[in-house]
Amino acid sequence: MSSKYSLRTFWRDVQDIRREARYTILLAQWLEMEAERCATPESLWENFVFFANKLELAEVKLFLRAGELTWRAPGCPANESELERKHHDVHGLAITGIEVAARLKLCARDRQRARHLHGGDRGSLRRLLDADHRARKVGDELHKLDRKFKKI
Repeated sequence: MSSKYSLRTFWRDVQDIRREARYTILLAQWLEMEAERCATPESLWENFVFFANKLELAEVKLFLRAGELTWRAPGCPANESELERKHHDVHGLAITGIEVAARLKLCARDRQRARHLHGGDRGSLRRLLDADHRARKVGDELHKLDRKFKKI
């Protein structure tokens, strides 16, 4: 049997995905707690950039009623064909949306791992790992943060 389909490889991939999922959840909880210490979305931006960098995102644009904040990872491809972009509307008072860009190579690696584990390109693992899910997760956190900023 090929090592590509060995039980050891399968188990290692499952463990990697579980570790990545736990890491993402912990980062999201950390960002939510940091938001409690910030008075405005702009003051939270530095922590948000740390969050985006840890998720290996290529670019993040945060759309505010008062303007826009943009962050690009060092070495982010300038060629749009190397990025997968997703936009998530946030219907809030301070924050109106977010656009997340992930490197296609990273997305392809995650999808290949999900295909290997599921025997197809669908299922909860793919949704967990692709850029669209990351955008939704970040968007969910922004909804929570926006509710906090409404109180200020």
